Amino acid sequence: MKMIHWLFAMTACLFMSVSTPGVRAADTDREEKAGLKKEALCALLVMDSEKAIPLLRNILDSTADPKLKQTALLFLAQKEGDKAFPMLKKIIGESKDTELRRMAVIALAQTSPPKALPELRSLVMNPKQPKLQKTALVALFQLNNEESFDFLKNVARTHPDHDVRRQALMFIGMSKNPGAEKFLMDVINAKQ
Repeated sequence: MKMIHWLFAMTACLFMSVSTPGVRAADTDREEKAGLKKEALCALLVMDSEKAIPLLRNILDSTADPKLKQTALLFLAQKEGDKAFPMLKKIIGESKDTELRRMAVIALAQTSPPKALPELRSLVMNPKQPKLQKTALVALFQLNNEESFDFLKNVARTHPDHDVRRQALMFIGMSKNPGAEKFLMDVINAKQ
């Protein structure tokens, strides 16, 4: 299990250190310092230091660069697993950073699948948060279990937002669930 954590940290660190083609990696001192902070965070995680979790929490609670906070969120969720559920739920409900909230929704499904389902259902049905609705659909698809599949079918049939219904149908079609084909055929053959 520790090998998986180490590989995850290394992969994420390598991904973060790749610069965009045609763009200098550090155009300003500020970008260079932000890059160094990310590299230091990656190095700390690779070391599997006991200081990593408090540091990640401090970054999330600070006014740090949004990208650094997103990286900290992913690492913290991965390191803590199911214990990260309350923190992720709090970020989803309270953060003003939409991207951080969206990442927390995905992390929720990956770290706490049994606890995630009611939260994801609630987000899908909340019309005041359209970006989180669609991210929650992605997370439900990733759960890949009968309960999430049944909920996606219900969303495809009854959700008031046409785009949300359409996206639910797309995920049903992408699923490996044996009932997907029958459900889609029922939708196609339904009388108007």
